[in-house]
Amino acid sequence: MTADLRVERRLDSAAPHRSSQHRLLDATWSVASNDARWCALVDTAYAACAADANAVGTAHTKTAHTKTAHTKAAFVILDDAPDEPASRLRVFVDGVRVLTTDAPGAVLHRVAWEITRAAIDSERGSILVHAGVVARDGRAVVLPAPPDAGKSTLVAALVAAGFDYLSDEAAVIDPGTLRCRPMPRPLGLDPGSWPLFPELAPRDPFVVECSAAMWLVAPDALRPGAIGAAAPAEIAAIVVPGYDPRRATTAAPLPRAEALTLLSEHSFDFAGHGRRGFRSLARLVAAVPCRRLSVRELDRAVAEIEALIETAR
Repeated sequence: MTADLRVERRLDSAAPHRSSQHRLLDATWSVASNDARWCALVDTAYAACAADANAVGTAHTKTAHTKTAHTKAAFVILDDAPDEPASRLRVFVDGVRVLTTDAPGAVLHRVAWEITRAAIDSERGSILVHAGVVARDGRAVVLPAPPDAGKSTLVAALVAAGFDYLSDEAAVIDPGTLRCRPMPRPLGLDPGSWPLFPELAPRDPFVVECSAAMWLVAPDALRPGAIGAAAPAEIAAIVVPGYDPRRATTAAPLPRAEALTLLSEHSFDFAGHGRRGFRSLARLVAAVPCRRLSVRELDRAVAEIEALIETAR
């Protein structure tokens, strides 16, 4: 028996509780723990990614560049004393310990990050851009932005206003069709967003304890039926948001060369796509309106995007 197999069996015996099987892009995964509450938290937050949940986030058009194999990942959370107020928590990914902490919030943040990384690493056929994505009537708005630009906050407001949710993390763009595939992971809302969405505050004491650094929000908590169709959406506009409390909320034209640069800079493994990837993004920015959106008032930002997608028809 190999050392890896021995570790896997020890973890299996130490973590008898298991979440449902989930899938995000081409990664399938589950979470095991000796505390069933972790599995319940994951199943609730990632309900849209359950393997039997309408296949949203899995259906997409196959191309010559689309990987056909799937990545499998196993996440284990062990609590040395789950019934005690303070205990040591350990997180394992595929048998390797990646975190030891006494902070449940750090565990939730790390597990969510590892799940997202596994999903992104599993996708080889598409261009992945760090962006939020929403859609209306099958037409998507891509919101590329760096961390802390208010991207997830804006996505949450748009979904609450009636847009379909595709992702708050990555635009998964087919380089041939330029359509965007859903990646419906839960939204990660940082403390700065919490006063804007008090109705999303966790209520369960265990979830409250685990959410000290981030709320992990299932899309349907924003609006029932928030997940759109599984089919890839046509990209109708590119909007680069940025929070600026000093300026009124306004949208301004974004030069296409600048839009192309921003999409390239915010892409995951852009170099791996070579010239074809660059040409695909160049075709995209040439075909759709590109805007820079300064955000102060969320309702006004939503109205700007609603007007843009209507005029882009």
